[in-house]
Amino acid sequence: MPMTGNAAKNSKVRYELGEGGAPPDAAVRMSALHESYKKAGYALTDIGLNGAMLDIELPKVKVAPVFVDDEEKIKHIVENRLINKAGGLYKTGLIVANCRVVVEAAKRVAELDKRARLVVELKKGTDAVKLSYEARKAHRDWVSAGKPVDDEGSPRLNKKDSYAIVKFLLPIVDITGALKLKDYNSMKKCVAWLGGIARGMNWDEHMVAAGLEIRDQWEAEGLIDGEKISYDTPSLF
Repeated sequence: MPMTGNAAKNSKVRYELGEGGAPPDAAVRMSALHESYKKAGYALTDIGLNGAMLDIELPKVKVAPVFVDDEEKIKHIVENRLINKAGGLYKTGLIVANCRVVVEAAKRVAELDKRARLVVELKKGTDAVKLSYEARKAHRDWVSAGKPVDDEGSPRLNKKDSYAIVKFLLPIVDITGALKLKDYNSMKKCVAWLGGIARGMNWDEHMVAAGLEIRDQWEAEGLIDGEKISYDTPSLF
């Protein structure tokens, strides 16, 4: 059959529910068919059978977006990530691959990807600052308490503080990466490891050295997880 307007009348043309999706008579039949399937499904369910087998979903008319200007097309491409999808670009009404709309959309998608990468890097930096702050705060509290130790010479710390310090010091002390943080899942293991550090410097001296290295950033640690961190007391280092 020639591809003219008469092709829409061919029996193989798929009709759809909704305005303009089928001739009036066919639309009435499709609606009746849909209702019939629903009623039959409910009837089967009522008698204990699987009525979900008749959960027919007829194709529905999809309203194509109408764009007033190029800016709307650009936004549509960027929001739906259509820059590398030929079908999406065609449905947007774009056929020329290097037209201004596509080029501009590609620039904006690249900018969004760049911003997403920056957000990830910023989060990594924020997590590192938070880790440093928690460990150094735990150490300051221990020093303020008089550096208490147990009979074996290990520091007296609660589970939260001991874990924070181990998490901070482990990559500094264990430069080979042989030790795993997951192995220090209790206060006893954490304080025992801290008390056993004696190669060159003990754990207390390591914490002092770390504080000196980041002294310039002491007051510059801004928002951490949405909270303003303020230092009401002078630093110990």
